[in-house]
Amino acid sequence: MNSNYYLVEIGRIILVLFIALVGAMLSHYWLLSLTIALSAYIFWLLYKLRQLHKWLKNGAKNKKIPDNNGLWEHITQKIQAIQKQSTQRKKRMAKLLKSSQRIISGLPYATIVLNKNNEIEWANKISETYFDMI
Repeated sequence: MNSNYYLVEIGRIILVLFIALVGAMLSHYWLLSLTIALSAYIFWLLYKLRQLHKWLKNGAKNKKIPDNNGLWEHITQKIQAIQKQSTQRKKRMAKLLKSSQRIISGLPYATIVLNKNNEIEWANKISETYFDMI
C-alpha cells in the first residue's frame, strides 16, 4: 500500500487531536474535549464505512462511487481493480468455453459433459442422435 494514504489518515487524526486540544484549552475540560473530538472522528469513520457498504451492496458501480480520499479511496480503487480483473477473467473463460465447445462438437464421437450431480450439462450433435434412438 502507498504510504500517502496512511499520511492522509494520520493527518486527520492529528487534526482531531488538535481540535480536542483547542477545545480543552478553551473549556478546561480536557477529557470531555478529547472524548467529543474522538467520538466525532469515530462517527465520521462509521459514516464512511456505511457509504462503502452501501456502494458494495448496490453492486459497486463506477457511477456511484463514494466521494472518498485517503485510505477509503485506496480501498475503492482496489475493489474496482479486482472487479476489472474478474470481468476480464470471465470474458477469457467464456471465450475458452466457446472454443472448447466448437472443438468438441466437431469430434466424430458422442461427447457428453456431466455436472457434479451427473446431470447433462452439454452434449454434441452425435450424442443427441444416440440419445434420441434410446
